[in-house]
Amino acid sequence: MVVKLYVMDFSPPVRACLMACEVLNAPYERVELDLYKRENHTPEYLAKNPMHTIPIMEDGDLILRDSHAIMAYLSDTYAKDDSWYPKDVKKRAAVNDKLFFNAFVVFSKLRVVTYYVLQKGYKKLEQEWLDRIEEAYSFIEAFLSKTEYIAGDDISIADLALFSNVSSLEHMQPIDTTKFPKTISWLDKMKAKPFSKKHNEKGVKDLDKYIKDCDMGVKLYAADFSPPVRSSMMALDIFNVPFEKITLDLLKLEHHDPKYVEKNPIHTIPVLEDGDLTLHDSHAIMAYLADTYGKDDSWYPKDIKKRALVNQKLFFTTGVIFPRLRIITYYLLQKGRKAIEQEWLDNIEEAIGFVEQFLSRTKFIALDHVTIADVAVLSHLSSVEPILPIDPEKYPKTVAWLEIMKATPYCKKYNEEGVKSLTAIIMHAIGKK
Repeated sequence: MVVKLYVMDFSPPVRACLMACEVLNAPYERVELDLYKRENHTPEYLAKNPMHTIPIMEDGDLILRDSHAIMAYLSDTYAKDDSWYPKDVKKRAAVNDKLFFNAFVVFSKLRVVTYYVLQKGYKKLEQEWLDRIEEAYSFIEAFLSKTEYIAGDDISIADLALFSNVSSLEHMQPIDTTKFPKTISWLDKMKAKPFSKKHNEKGVKDLDKYIKDCDMGVKLYAADFSPPVRSSMMALDIFNVPFEKITLDLLKLEHHDPKYVEKNPIHTIPVLEDGDLTLHDSHAIMAYLADTYGKDDSWYPKDIKKRALVNQKLFFTTGVIFPRLRIITYYLLQKGRKAIEQEWLDNIEEAIGFVEQFLSRTKFIALDHVTIADVAVLSHLSSVEPILPIDPEKYPKTVAWLEIMKATPYCKKYNEEGVKSLTAIIMHAIGKK
């Protein structure tokens, strides 16, 4: 009789059972389930397993719903000898000990990640989850300091169970080779086994891709020459948010495409999409990123008064600095003007004077430490500087602050080239090289 296994490869417990079937020579039939389509919630499946988990094993009239119980049953029923699951009471107890360890300690930590990311829509892995995974590594390292494999000096089904989980966990929290050398050595041995290559590798990649797709759900519609776009990209970098950058060609009016206008009726850039949320103002984007992905609230304080001060400077950027720069780009790029009016430059210089006054009161734009308000002002003032150099004698604090901000990694990565692009566009418009 052939065993039936209800499976989806991205599941570590499924992979453990498939590897067990391989090493124990248990004949089986794969019954594929698509959990994305909730095929594990159909009445027929729930009749077999009210918990709607995978895998399920059917062998005649026997139904088992736990991978550890399945592997133990397969060992007792189909194995040619008892090496994978010893009949010796003490040796079997040692294997059982590690099977329960895997179920209670290791899998539970993986399950927290998959539950919150895949079912609850979390967009990042919480540090607390990663710390607990690291703790599990330390337990495994301690076990492997006493035996070659997890439950003894011989490989057992406990290794299959643990391996299916750890090979997925390492993609979420890399294993430190200096802290956990025995764990790394054991993992490498397991990865080299034929049953791993046949039944584990693909599923590990599937789960890793799915989690990363969820974790990298942020999309930013962008053009690097735009100061608001650069503010948003710098914020994404600061808060370690993976994102997909979708570059728009504004000269080809791609921001007027009906699909884009549906996202943003005012057809401006940037637009940020994070799941079902769409934002089309860089200041709102930065505030959202800080609240959602920031490890602490230093960049956008939760304290009401401090947050109000940051908000004040964000509105200063959007209401004072940006419009004065926007006048220049509007008339040069859209209306075909061939010169920058002195009045426009005078208005920008007035804004620089305001910034100088702010910096005479605090070390940074809004507070005595850097905030998202500094990022917003940086992207704009650094764009102004090439067409209106900032006088260090009149505005020493502004120049000093600007140099500090320019030296930051996020500025070098996401602001420098955009400033050059905008400068080149403006100079071309007025007939200068």
